[in-house]
Amino acid sequence: LLSYTFEELSEHLGGTGKAKACWDCLRMGIDPIWYYGSADTYPSHETAGDLLQGWSRQAVEEHLVATSTRGSATTLGIKTLQLLEDFGGAGVEQEIAKLSQISVSPDGTTKLLLQLVSDGLEVETVIIPWEDRGKSTLCVSSQVGCKQGCTFCSTGRMGRLRSLTTAEILAQMYWANKVQRLLPQQQQQQQDGGAVPLHPIDNCVFMGMGEPADNIPAV
Repeated sequence: LLSYTFEELSEHLGGTGKAKACWDCLRMGIDPIWYYGSADTYPSHETAGDLLQGWSRQAVEEHLVATSTRGSATTLGIKTLQLLEDFGGAGVEQEIAKLSQISVSPDGTTKLLLQLVSDGLEVETVIIPWEDRGKSTLCVSSQVGCKQGCTFCSTGRMGRLRSLTTAEILAQMYWANKVQRLLPQQQQQQQDGGAVPLHPIDNCVFMGMGEPADNIPAV
């Protein structure tokens, strides 16, 4: 699902409105198949791995309606949902990448370790909050390991295991948006008011694991 352009998704689903509804979910780190699917088939709360507590459908809808990209409730019919499942698979978290670890520094910098479903290898992606801007930068990986061998870099010592696919790169953005949305609220509940500030992501850099110029097609 993450590998399609907006135009391709619109063509597959039969309209730009349907594609936009899916993209609104993906930008928040929400699986559109879960959100628009039947409550009898899918759980009442979104899947968020073992490390996060997900939102209910009602909470997601309230947030989507409040965003400038949405404005009103949208539904996807049974036929559209079937098309979405046919080419979108079981979802980002089941078929592309799973969140295996979250590490938060005192300044709010949040490191995510993602396990790739295809072969079990892991990559890192990092959310870097900028308090003065009220926004965050996301640092994504483009490869598992790296062949450049820079002496100052731990990834370089691994050698290049393989390049990431487009979907695996975009899954890092998906998970980062999910963590940015869910983690501060969860921390506040656990620490009774001590949530670490983690601002919305508005910038992305390829400065994680790997050399992006060695994986140009996917990047």
